[in-house]
Amino acid sequence: WVGAGGAAEVARSDPQYGTLTARIQLPKPSPAAPDQTNGLTFGAGSLWAAHGAWPFRIARIDPATNRVIKSIR
Repeated sequence: WVGAGGAAEVARSDPQYGTLTARIQLPKPSPAAPDQTNGLTFGAGSLWAAHGAWPFRIARIDPATNRVIKSIR
């Protein structure tokens, strides 16, 4: 998993082959919101991604489906 510094997205890669397997767009609260991903962590069976500007939004991503299942301010 890699967060994009200049985009509101997370990329998933295959560690064995180093290939990109998925790009997950993070929800933007408004069109003017900054495009950036600030950090990632894994816990409770989900990937959590901080994105946007302060106060950051947190996206909960289901790694089984590569989908954002919740976005929290």
